[in-house]
Amino acid sequence: MHRAEILAAVRERIGEMKGLHAVQFLDDEWREKLKSLEHQAEKDGAVGGLMRVINKGVRACFKRQEQMVIVVDKDAIILSLTNNLLQISDQDGHIIGEWINKANEPKDKEDPDEEFVSQDFVLYPDKEIHGEPFFVLPEVDFPFLYGAPGIRNVTSGSVSGLTGDYIMKRLATVDRDFWTHLVGFDLVTDSGGGDQ
Repeated sequence: MHRAEILAAVRERIGEMKGLHAVQFLDDEWREKLKSLEHQAEKDGAVGGLMRVINKGVRACFKRQEQMVIVVDKDAIILSLTNNLLQISDQDGHIIGEWINKANEPKDKEDPDEEFVSQDFVLYPDKEIHGEPFFVLPEVDFPFLYGAPGIRNVTSGSVSGLTGDYIMKRLATVDRDFWTHLVGFDLVTDSGGGDQ
C-alpha cells in the first residue's frame, strides 16, 4: 500500500467512531504549531505554574511518522477504555495521584489509602514522595486502529487545553462539550515510507 491509500483507510476506520466530529492529519505546518503549543503548555505548568507537566502521550505521538487530531464528544468511548489520562508522579516514577475512570472506580471510596479530591481524581496520601511531584499525561491506548492495514506502533495522547483550543478554532468546531486527542502511528508502505 502507498501512503495515500493507508491514510484514506485510516480516515475511513476513524470515521466509524461514535461521537466523532472532526479528523485532521497533520502536515508540517500543523505539526510545528502543535509542537510549539505543547512545549509552551509544559513550560507554563499546571496549578498556576506551581507544578511541572510532562505530556508523555503527545511526545510519543510526535515520535511517530504520522499524526492526526480528532475531535470527539466528551462522552466518546476513548475515555471509557483507559485509566491513563492524568497522573501525578514523583521523581522516581511512583504514581501518587491519578484520574479514575468511572468504569474502574473503587466501590469503597472510604479506603484510608485513597483520598478523592474530586469525583474522579484520587490521591494516595500514604505513598512516600521522592523529589518534586509533577503532572503526567501518559500515552493512551488507541485500539480503534489496531489491525488497520499499513500501520504499526499506534499510540495517542491528550493534548493540553492550549492546543485543544487551537485545534477546535482551526477546525471550526469550538464547543466545550468536545474533546481533542492526538493519535500517532508509523507506516508500512510499498514505497519506502516505513518498514516492509
